[in-house]
Amino acid sequence: MKLTLGTAVYDDYDGLFFTLEALRSYHDLARYQAEIVVIDNHPDGPQAPDIKHYVGSIREVPARLVPLREPVGTSAPRDLVFREAEGEIVLVMDCHVMLTRGAIPAILDFFQDHPEPAIVSGPLVSYDRQSVWTHFDPVWRAGMWGIWGSDPRGIKPDLPPFEIPAMGLGLFACRKRHWPGFNPLARGFGGEECYIHEKMRRRGGKAWCLPALRWIHRFHNQSRPTAYPNLWRDRVRNYILEFLELGLDLTPVRQHFVTDHPVLSAEDFDRLSAECRNEWDAYLDRGEATTTSTRAPWWPDTPEGTTTYPRTNGCGCGKPRVHFPSLQDWVAYERKDFGDDHFGAITDAVRGVGTVVVANATGAITAACLAGEPAKIVAINREAPDWWWPQATAVRGNTEMVYLKADPATIGVPDVDTLVIAGVCDADAAFAILERYKPRRRAVIHGTEQCGEFASDQRPGLRPAIRRFVKQHPGWLTIRHISTGAGLTVLSADPADRPQLPSAWQMVKNFARAVREHVASGAQKVSREILEQRLNICALCDKRTVDQNGNDRCSVCGCMLVGGVGGFGGKAEWADQECPLGKWPH
Repeated sequence: MKLTLGTAVYDDYDGLFFTLEALRSYHDLARYQAEIVVIDNHPDGPQAPDIKHYVGSIREVPARLVPLREPVGTSAPRDLVFREAEGEIVLVMDCHVMLTRGAIPAILDFFQDHPEPAIVSGPLVSYDRQSVWTHFDPVWRAGMWGIWGSDPRGIKPDLPPFEIPAMGLGLFACRKRHWPGFNPLARGFGGEECYIHEKMRRRGGKAWCLPALRWIHRFHNQSRPTAYPNLWRDRVRNYILEFLELGLDLTPVRQHFVTDHPVLSAEDFDRLSAECRNEWDAYLDRGEATTTSTRAPWWPDTPEGTTTYPRTNGCGCGKPRVHFPSLQDWVAYERKDFGDDHFGAITDAVRGVGTVVVANATGAITAACLAGEPAKIVAINREAPDWWWPQATAVRGNTEMVYLKADPATIGVPDVDTLVIAGVCDADAAFAILERYKPRRRAVIHGTEQCGEFASDQRPGLRPAIRRFVKQHPGWLTIRHISTGAGLTVLSADPADRPQLPSAWQMVKNFARAVREHVASGAQKVSREILEQRLNICALCDKRTVDQNGNDRCSVCGCMLVGGVGGFGGKAEWADQECPLGKWPH
């Protein structure tokens, strides 16, 4: 057997069908003594029966389907292609790649002329045939070690081969006996580029671009989730393991994924790298992998945290599009639609704090948070990040940023200073999020007018959730409420945010007058129902404060709301008293 054409598939029957049909129809595989090896990395998946039937129908050349349930990823199935291959030369391609005419004889001729170890790639051709990408430059960008480059030596297919630093692994070839192998502990999607080429060089080989080995790649529509698990944590873990294997300094990996393209906090990266080091040492010591490491307690334990961005235009091969060159420009844009008062309230609430969590994050709210320059923002949303996330990371300044694609009601983040909640109308849901994240300093709830007493389906809305929270957590106050638009309420447990009481002399005068009025009216107290109504109103009032003894007081008059001096009763308990702001019902 001269040539093995190998591919891995994960629930992509259509891609596999057209890739193999193109090979069978336009490349005389029998002439090249070729075989086909397909690794199904999801043999129990919904498309597995169609894949099995199709591969089993190939007759003109040997074709085999090899199931691989575990591990799932981009490394293990490609390694298995080499182990299963019977050909001397192995050409591995994604299951959605097309070869141009002349590619196969070119690769066979190359290996005939180059007996030394080599990993060979060819130019990736754009859909419009106007551009070709010949290699990867080993530069960190947008969550990858490697960016597309175009060398003029590969523009035309009749040009000679030339050495390259690395290349994307949608298509590559190597002699079976020279294959260096991916890291045996690698799992999940991505991270192999640049690493495998450096590994080949360390074994005395070279990485080549063969201009005649031209290919077209069907890129994933990134407005939809991938069929396979595509996790940031898997990718970062793969990079760490590969750098450990090569003996490289982990600093560039940490810098990129913690600071430049933040998807992990510094603490989570250090914890993950320690786990990887233990796994790699165990593998070296015992010759076996130990894959029992767990996620950080608050990391989503589902195939979320996708590394893909929905694209607003273009092919997306470079950086995600950044619309505004500075944070000030972006803030000016978002404030117009979101509203100055809402935007400014969020910025003030997060100004200079530690960790800010944004539940159901949006671009406008994230911009408002960035304007406050907190130390860290953790944005959480069920959907993949839209265009605004690359925008945010591009203008973040010194703020550390993490995006979690998850339901904010199902995970938690430790050590939260300020919590911002958006996109919630239900009282139970809002209260559950407040309790889950336990902010130490402030909480901002958006939509407290739109979903005030009731949600749209007449369930209790956001105000009942706020009342319940401040009653169960003494010391928490409503310090700001904006009634325009959808409404916004800011809560605080920070003593510095508490409204100041009047002077002691003024409070004595106010109390004496209230006592005279109360006695003159017969010292009547309100019913339990009316007291509850009054206290519910006070719970949402930004004039309620707490004194040094923990007593609830009205900051306008200074009176205690309940209890009073010597248990004589508080302002809310006396039937003759009125709210100084006129908020209590008559």
